Amino acid sequence: MHGNILARTILILEYLESVIAYLEVADNVKLQSPEFEAQLMVRDVSDYFEPCSTIAMALETGVPAVIGALDIDVTVFEKFKNYIIRPNDIDNVM
Repeated sequence: MHGNILARTILILEYLESVIAYLEVADNVKLQSPEFEAQLMVRDVSDYFEPCSTIAMALETGVPAVIGALDIDVTVFEKFKNYIIRPNDIDNVM
């Protein structure tokens, strides 16, 4: 049982690595992480996790972030709600 889970996890990680490698060479994609100062703005409000990194990137670049994660901290949402768009709200924003 555990062997199957491990094998599946390895396959998923290999797939994700290949997707990232493709995106790195794509002409119309730029992979980027927020600078530490932008991260601190979010870290001061809540524990830092992947959606928070996206919000920090939005703060740094001045653009909205589309966040689909359901478990986003309420404090983060309240503090940065002007930068967060939920996937089901995209049509309303356009």
